[in-house]
Amino acid sequence: MFGFNKKKDSDFCIVSSGSKLIGQAFFEGVTRVAGTLEGNIIAEGLLLIEETGSVKGEIITEELICCGKIEGKIHAKKKAEFENNSYFTGDISCPTLIIQEGASFNGNSLVVDREEKKILEQVNS
Repeated sequence: MFGFNKKKDSDFCIVSSGSKLIGQAFFEGVTRVAGTLEGNIIAEGLLLIEETGSVKGEIITEELICCGKIEGKIHAKKKAEFENNSYFTGDISCPTLIIQEGASFNGNSLVVDREEKKILEQVNS
């Protein structure tokens, strides 16, 4: 009636600048975080932390692009990318890790191959 398309590929969520969420959050599709999240996040799809975005807690996601600040533990099933001027402190495991020049990365990384990834997915299921 209103022309909304309900395909899963078009799922989109925004946590706007100035917003603050505390607790456990679950997102599907593309999620853009411009505000503050404190707690555990499960994102089935792309999680984009914008320049004004901040996350403190554990993140489990398909794919991560960070332009803002993350403190905690990250499990990315496909890829994690930290853009210039982003800030990360904590531990991360993923099959592909990209850290752009100018990004601040303070922590431990475990870049897993496909076989290790399958084992991690079975353990996390």
